[in-house]
Amino acid sequence: MRLPIILGASLLVISGCGSSRPVLHPNDQLRKVGHDAAERDIDDCIEQAERSETKVNQALPHLEPAPSGLLNASELSEAQKVFVNKCLRAKGYDPVDWD
Repeated sequence: MRLPIILGASLLVISGCGSSRPVLHPNDQLRKVGHDAAERDIDDCIEQAERSETKVNQALPHLEPAPSGLLNASELSEAQKVFVNKCLRAKGYDPVDWD
């Protein structure tokens, strides 16, 4: 009885260690393109957000980044998440949350 509980808790901890991703509402666009294409679009929007952040950092070198180690390097900033949400909406998706 304890083994399934321990395994379930372990999976929750492991799944929480990765970078967060947007959760999409199952709208017409998601149904039309399917899960795999939607995941590629999410990856594309995340890459755009990361490139955008790099350009901002280069344009404003006087702003210091957060000390390393405070956040997981793979985590997006709140500004990047807003960028990703806008990018996904422009592609027809409806992002509702992040996990």
